Amino acid sequence: MNKNIGIKILEYISLLLVISFLLLHSIYLVIFGIILSLYLINRNIIHRLINFITHKIINNKRSDIDNSNKKEIIKTELYTEDSPLSLVDAIEQNGFIPSKRQEDEDNFAA
Repeated sequence: MNKNIGIKILEYISLLLVISFLLLHSIYLVIFGIILSLYLINRNIIHRLINFITHKIINNKRSDIDNSNKKEIIKTELYTEDSPLSLVDAIEQNGFIPSKRQEDEDNFAA
């Protein structure tokens, strides 16, 4: 009951703020009244949208944490220090694609 009375009062206040332009000639009160009335009209949609966005962000953070743990496990399994230098590692170190003419690194593609 009290919630409905509060909402009705807000509806009348927004109407009074818009009509107050005739007496006070303040556009700021009119803009505030329009914003308040738009909020009251669409409050259910706004609250559902906020809940959807917050749940989406929370779920994404949880999945990112889970995925980062999986990625770390995969990286540790795939990487061995005894493996020969791959083409990607050589490109990162040298800044160019090495050719096959080099005698000490015959395992790279030409």
